[in-house]
Amino acid sequence: MTRALAQAERMHILIADATPTALATLLARGGFPNVATATGAAAALGQLREHAHRLHGAVDVVIIGARLSDQEGIGLCRTMRTHHTWHEVPVILIADPMGDPCAALRDADEAGANDVLFTPVRPSELFSRLLWALSLKRERDLRRSRERALIEELAGRKTMEARLEYLLDHDALTGTANRRGLEQGLDQAVLDARYQRHTAALLYLDLDQFKVINDTEGHAAGDRMLVAVTEALRSKLRPTDLLARIGSDDFAVLLRGSDQARAREIAEQLRRAVDELRFATDGCGYHVSASLGLVMVEPGRITSTGEILGRADQACFIAKNRGRNRVHVFALDDRHTLHQLRSNAYWVPLIREALANHGFQLLFQPVQGL
Repeated sequence: MTRALAQAERMHILIADATPTALATLLARGGFPNVATATGAAAALGQLREHAHRLHGAVDVVIIGARLSDQEGIGLCRTMRTHHTWHEVPVILIADPMGDPCAALRDADEAGANDVLFTPVRPSELFSRLLWALSLKRERDLRRSRERALIEELAGRKTMEARLEYLLDHDALTGTANRRGLEQGLDQAVLDARYQRHTAALLYLDLDQFKVINDTEGHAAGDRMLVAVTEALRSKLRPTDLLARIGSDDFAVLLRGSDQARAREIAEQLRRAVDELRFATDGCGYHVSASLGLVMVEPGRITSTGEILGRADQACFIAKNRGRNRVHVFALDDRHTLHQLRSNAYWVPLIREALANHGFQLLFQPVQGL
């Protein structure tokens, strides 16, 4: 009972009656201090609108008094039931038993009233009905709150699922496609070359000396440089081209519907865009360049997605070893050059280790006369 009375003190009641003062005084004495009054249906609707904009003052129960005409009282109840904001506010209708009680009950039910009292109203009965109406209102509010929470949770889950689905084939830092997204695009390019006789080109781009900047200035500065490089590359590409970040400082560009001459031209544009980029952090300026490998996807030379990526990587490797900041177009005879480069890369550390550990042995030394 104590809890019910505490709830009654927080309850907001609206009385709609031709002479609402006596009923308001009765409620105040009974422990219902938050009472608003209206002397007609129009005034009551105005009060409902006013209270709806208050953070903690929404109307919890409406009492329609017996001194309000049947037309006004029933009309007010029907209006509330068709309004999206008030349709769940409990309505207690007080009727005059001098007429037909059965008709009054039927009309109240059809209008959507939650409860009907006949005059003269006993205070104890009115108070108990009000506490019941409060319980009904709280239950409805709780249900609505749970429905909103569920909708927000479902929306949050859908957003998270969409984000995870996006990250399956996109790079989180740059917003470009990732390796999976590139491979999907390459798979389609291979199919287009095989069945539609379309050509495409793949560019493999590796930033020169990026590790030096990343290690010197830190990963945060390195990430900002990657984003700047991405924007520089995007500015030179068409909407149909696919830009992907496939490694720490490795990018790839799939040029759909491009022949070799056009692909070479775009590759040079990308190389110059990176070469002209000036990156500054903490007062220090850095120059970055890129080496690019180019491989064609053509109907007469169709290979797998993996082999196309491998060839583009090989062409990029050759570009780096020939001085960096250049473009190299893959050719079948690159394999000999690549073998020689890898052989050199294999022997260099062995020779250095032998020099450091006295691993060389003199077998022959010619003697020359002076």
